[in-house]
Amino acid sequence: MCSMEYFHYYRSWMYDRTYPGRRGLKPNFEEGVKGFITWAFAQECCLSEGGVRCPCLKCECRPIISDPEEVERHLKRRGFIKNYWVWTYNGEQLPSNVQRTTTTHASSSRSHMEHR
Repeated sequence: MCSMEYFHYYRSWMYDRTYPGRRGLKPNFEEGVKGFITWAFAQECCLSEGGVRCPCLKCECRPIISDPEEVERHLKRRGFIKNYWVWTYNGEQLPSNVQRTTTTHASSSRSHMEHR
């Protein structure tokens, strides 16, 4: 399994948030969010910045949020930004064999890396 297939397989929960008709959050999503928050708040960059860059659809990894419960609320309400398979804004290293592409989101002049 190549490295991006690994991330897509083990992080598929990130983009499978609700039941059909948006009738509640799926347990795998809720567990995954808790795991992300635990992992992210333990990273050196997050410790030095005083919080994590919230990867929800609205925040797009711009603000640094120091309250884990606030990040959890954002992710449960809005979900993750598109293609955030590798958590680079929160300290995870992009595998060396993955090609980087840069796109600009319409709601921001800031560029995001999309991992394919």
